[in-house]
Amino acid sequence: MEESAAKPTRKERIMEELKECGVVMGYLAVSLSLLETYKSLILLQQGVHAFQHNYLVALVEAVAYGKIVVLTQNLPFVKACDKHSLARAVLYQSIVMTLITDVGGKVEDMLFPRSAKFLAQSGDPLALMITHNLAAMCIFITLYTVRGLDERLGPGKLWKLIFGPREEAQT
Repeated sequence: MEESAAKPTRKERIMEELKECGVVMGYLAVSLSLLETYKSLILLQQGVHAFQHNYLVALVEAVAYGKIVVLTQNLPFVKACDKHSLARAVLYQSIVMTLITDVGGKVEDMLFPRSAKFLAQSGDPLALMITHNLAAMCIFITLYTVRGLDERLGPGKLWKLIFGPREEAQT
């Protein structure tokens, strides 16, 4: 019993960090692929078939943002609202990550100006930016809500609550 209360080994901590990073990256890969599908369909209306390119961008972004989420989770500016309600902390962290993804999108537009030009021609650029950022915000709200609940309930309890069998009430 004392072994389970012992401090985790370095290897166990690394494996836990890798698992956490993998889960975050997987969630972001699926979510960002949905956003890239939206972008690809808009570009397809302009005669540009960019699905493969956009899905590759989504995977690269998922890896980058996943690493950012895991690496920055304990930084003071990210934890600034942790002493407040979960809703406030989630909203703050989601805004920070949405701003980071917006900067990443601007870098992508500079690296791939042809796609950016066709995307801008496909509709109102302000409306496209707002919808993209709103969707990104929703992705991060979901991510940080789940992470916050898991942290507050205790590691693994949220997973068990959602995916575990329903425990019958004691009579």
